[in-house]
Amino acid sequence: MPESEPTPIPTQSESSAAISLRASSMDMLFACPASVLNPDRLPIIKASGRPAAIGTAAHSLLASLVQTGHYDITGLVDRLELDSEAEEELLSLVWYGSQVWDAVGSAMPQAQVEARAEFPLSVGQQEYLVSGTIDVADVDSQPPVFIDYKSGYIETGHANQQFTYAYILWRLLGKPDDFLVKGIVAYLRHRYYRVREYRHADMAEWEYNLTRNILGNPDRYAPNPACVYCGLAVSCPARKAAARTAIEDVLCDPQRPGDPRWLEASQAALLDLTAETRNNPGVAELAGELLFRCCLLSGAADQVMALLKETAERVGGIPLPGDREYVVKVSDSHKLNPLRALPVLEARMSTDQLAPCMRISLPAVMKATGLDLNRKARKRAREDLLQRLTQAGALEIGQRTRATQQTIEPDPQPKPNTGESNGDGRTDSQLGGTDDPGGTRPGAIGDQRKVDRGPGSDHPDARAIHEDAAAPAKHGVDGGPDGV
Repeated sequence: MPESEPTPIPTQSESSAAISLRASSMDMLFACPASVLNPDRLPIIKASGRPAAIGTAAHSLLASLVQTGHYDITGLVDRLELDSEAEEELLSLVWYGSQVWDAVGSAMPQAQVEARAEFPLSVGQQEYLVSGTIDVADVDSQPPVFIDYKSGYIETGHANQQFTYAYILWRLLGKPDDFLVKGIVAYLRHRYYRVREYRHADMAEWEYNLTRNILGNPDRYAPNPACVYCGLAVSCPARKAAARTAIEDVLCDPQRPGDPRWLEASQAALLDLTAETRNNPGVAELAGELLFRCCLLSGAADQVMALLKETAERVGGIPLPGDREYVVKVSDSHKLNPLRALPVLEARMSTDQLAPCMRISLPAVMKATGLDLNRKARKRAREDLLQRLTQAGALEIGQRTRATQQTIEPDPQPKPNTGESNGDGRTDSQLGGTDDPGGTRPGAIGDQRKVDRGPGSDHPDARAIHEDAAAPAKHGVDGGPDGV
């Protein structure tokens, strides 16, 4: 970092009567204003889990990298008591974050980390305080640049958070007509980053939408897929109303519509369920009944739809109300032969154009690797390929949720202390010790416990931040061939 002091990001003091609007909650605010503003003062239940803790640790290490040029993961892992799996996950996140900093760091010579900015906003008679903590920002750069690291599994639904960071700078700089800020959002698990330009017209339009359409309707509840992350999920009236209708359709006996016994029990067992009440009497019975009836309905629906299709195909169409009919249409299906199509596509499309069109199945690649080898050699070949893909940044780490049933395992009995542990419950092999002198394991990204990196590099992406590049752009590990 240069010796000259960076210009501090100005802030304006908080009003005691103002409602706090954090940048991290802006996307939830735009989707469902009442979930953030909470006009009915509903009880809020907040939960943080393992991914959040690992993400916080990754942000801390990347902040150290920006400030000092290196990060040391050993002490942090020990303090947080992370297991080997969590340690590998943290290493992977920080490794890609360091790649992003290598690519763009030299364009941010006066970078500040965890830069907090805030300002008051009035809408009618209500006062708000809009605030945000930017992971990395350089307001002295021309144009100013900020970086937002994302360590979660979800790579959508963050646009309004980045707009908030740019909007804060726009307001604090006096809304200049020639305003231009470049924002970088880096998806650490998915191994790519995007660059977007924010200009005066963008900020004015976003401000109008915020003040008129969003904050102008503070009582609007809008259930959406993000409800699972909302602190009002248990008490939200809109979510309960929608869920009650669905549960009634599944649980109520057709001969006894609206049976209050089923509805009241299901609401108590599911809609009001929390981590503390999940083992209450009756919960297991109601959940089991719901699953059983859903399976019956799903199976029956599949059979009826198959019968409708078969009948429509046999008779040439089934009449429906409103001068419509249910018919079976036949259309051609086109499928590319990858080996023959790839040379043609490469000759006519750039890498950035072609990449979104390609889907390569990792399980299929693993299955096809080493088919001519014996079992042990095949296993080593697949582990080597997986490690090489990880090191190249080609393996995007995501998470797929799937609800299923499993047997509840009893709590394991504590094992006697044999004196062979390393003081934190991990063996030498888990620490990369005697069994693995290099500290690497299959799927790991080398020994990255302590990495020294400069504040930036001469990478072409860093220089391109100051150029008028089209935005937003999506980049891989090295920022892509066209730069930022």
